[in-house]
Amino acid sequence: MKNTIKFIALTALLGLSLNVSCAFAQANTTTSLFKVEAYGVDSIAGYPAHIYSSRTLADKNVIFNVTKPDGTILSIPVLSDKTGVAEFDLYDFHTQKAGEYKVSAKLEESAASELNIFRIYADEVSDFGSKVDASKLVANSDGIDKIYLTVTLADKYNNPIKDHSIEVISSRPEDKIQKISSKSFTDENGKIMFAVSSAKKGVSVYSFMDSTTNQVLKTRLEIAYTSLKDAGGFIEDAYAETGVIAKLSFSDLPLSISPNSDVSFTLSALDSEDAVVPNYSGSVHFSAEGSNSVYAKLPNDYTFDVDMDTGIKQFSGPNSLNFSQPGTYIVVATDLNDFTIRGETEIVVGTGGNTTTPPATVPSDEIIISSPTAGTYGDKQLPITGTAPEGAQTVQIFDNDVNIGSTQVEDNMSYTYQPTQLQDGQHKVFVVALDMDGTILMTSEEVNFTIDSTPPEVLGIKFTPSKGIKTGDVIDITVTSDASVSQGAVVFNVDIAELESDPNEPTHYLASIQAPLEAGTYPIDVILVDDLGNEGSYEDVATVEVTDAGTASVTGNDETPPDEVTPPADEKPGDVFGVTSTPSDQRVSLNWQPATDDKGIKNYKIYYGLSAANLNMSVITQDNKTTWYIPNLKNGNEYFFAVSSIDTTGQESENRSSLVSGIPFSSEPILYIPPEETVRPTAPVMQSTGPEMIWFVLASIFISKLYFKKRSKVC
Repeated sequence: MKNTIKFIALTALLGLSLNVSCAFAQANTTTSLFKVEAYGVDSIAGYPAHIYSSRTLADKNVIFNVTKPDGTILSIPVLSDKTGVAEFDLYDFHTQKAGEYKVSAKLEESAASELNIFRIYADEVSDFGSKVDASKLVANSDGIDKIYLTVTLADKYNNPIKDHSIEVISSRPEDKIQKISSKSFTDENGKIMFAVSSAKKGVSVYSFMDSTTNQVLKTRLEIAYTSLKDAGGFIEDAYAETGVIAKLSFSDLPLSISPNSDVSFTLSALDSEDAVVPNYSGSVHFSAEGSNSVYAKLPNDYTFDVDMDTGIKQFSGPNSLNFSQPGTYIVVATDLNDFTIRGETEIVVGTGGNTTTPPATVPSDEIIISSPTAGTYGDKQLPITGTAPEGAQTVQIFDNDVNIGSTQVEDNMSYTYQPTQLQDGQHKVFVVALDMDGTILMTSEEVNFTIDSTPPEVLGIKFTPSKGIKTGDVIDITVTSDASVSQGAVVFNVDIAELESDPNEPTHYLASIQAPLEAGTYPIDVILVDDLGNEGSYEDVATVEVTDAGTASVTGNDETPPDEVTPPADEKPGDVFGVTSTPSDQRVSLNWQPATDDKGIKNYKIYYGLSAANLNMSVITQDNKTTWYIPNLKNGNEYFFAVSSIDTTGQESENRSSLVSGIPFSSEPILYIPPEETVRPTAPVMQSTGPEMIWFVLASIFISKLYFKKRSKVC
């Protein structure tokens, strides 16, 4: 490609005395094109990838087209430098998806070059991206009944991590753990499967370690094993009258279920002929299966009352179901005495029905966003689904007026788009339907929702008693949090105590633990889960010292013995972390994690400029929301940004955030309209490069003579 450019330039520059008038006469409707190649440097998900061009003319507008693994195409114009090379960094927002990226380039008046490939590799293992799924959470303690565990390793952008070795560790040595995947390492989807079983009754806690990186995942599973010899759950002397219970059955579920709404239902005890067993007295445990089970709030265990329930129990109010995210859920009811007695139902949330299969999509003459609906969600990978009008082939998705991607429309006119990762904060989403020619058919209504993936924090922890603790004492614990907590637990020694809401203090959660029978120092861990499913795990928030004589006390991490451990009050607000930038047409949008302050954050200050060393411009946000955009920027220029926090007293944080940068660009395809008259391109000035230059001069003369000799015969 570079040789072609040199040949054309040298031919024009030397002004060869050839009879070329016929050639130019026949070429009066064509133009010689200067082509340029594009290349990308491999990188890691969430890190910049360097893109650069081959050498072309100086000060030319080189248009790079980058195709991401999801099919999204970015069109980015960059001005070549004085050496004829155009280059830029594809920033972290666009490199969060691991896989093959394709890049090409062209000048405004030329065709695009061939596609070249560079790769983005998955980042390190993330506790938030990785997950563990269990086929069930209760099993028979006969050593035969198996529970299947699927471990999925992923980075924080949900990219699967393959070829890692996983070890499963049980809290009880009697449990049997078997790797059942065909490979010894995680597969291309980051998955590996195990089977666990036990011949001993009790509860096992399973931990998971990535032995490739020596990292223990924060996700742990509690699995209960019990024996069928105690099975019953019903009155044996009534078998002849009512039949033997064979299953549990869900009914009376509403036709339409919205996220974050209470869902009442009826559970019936049935025999093999589907007749109600009125004298059923078993205890039932509810569970949810699947990767989205964390978003399901389930009723507590319930024991049927023969006189009150007579085999049929309606669950409502505090004992109803609730789902914080849209999607399809599998809810299971299991008899705790006999795990073969169970029932399950498939519940669809947010798409208008709760049947065994999602309702069929009915084509319409408008474009609709079915999910998400208005509300607050904790899932950064929240899918965007809906239906498109007849004739639509693709839909483009816009978030806060930025085109974040596109997806194909299915045969039934439905579409599903999975964003790479939605940032915390407000989102305004709409979709645009296009036909097979790329013509816009129509635009949907906007859907406004909020992403909040911040887990609840431990603001304080109080113990009663806090001093004079001796072995065997009962210790009452009060945990204070900054958010509403739906589930919580205190981990102490080998015991897990569930936190209950304090009816008198909405931000206080209560539990009781018993001091071990052996003297020593024991750490306290706290786990908190909010209503959106955001989980925060906090290790060593306090330490309990237990002695035989009862002379020890509770201390915090700072080794001081206050009754309540609270974060120290700072004179200035906390620094801003986690700033990310999202470039678009003439603007860069910024997102960051909320700063902390004892008096409260009022707003944020954004410093920016064209140099990392000179952020000579600034703007203050209107409120304490953690998203803002800078408008009226020049496309193709790299801007640098840093953010500080300002509290309600006007004090600014001591430090600015780490620098991020972004290059605004137009996501619209660039249409080139050729001029009416052909303009002969100006030859570039070539620099001598020794023997290489001589070779090109000789080659240009020889090939030119052959070419124009042949053309003269045609004339």
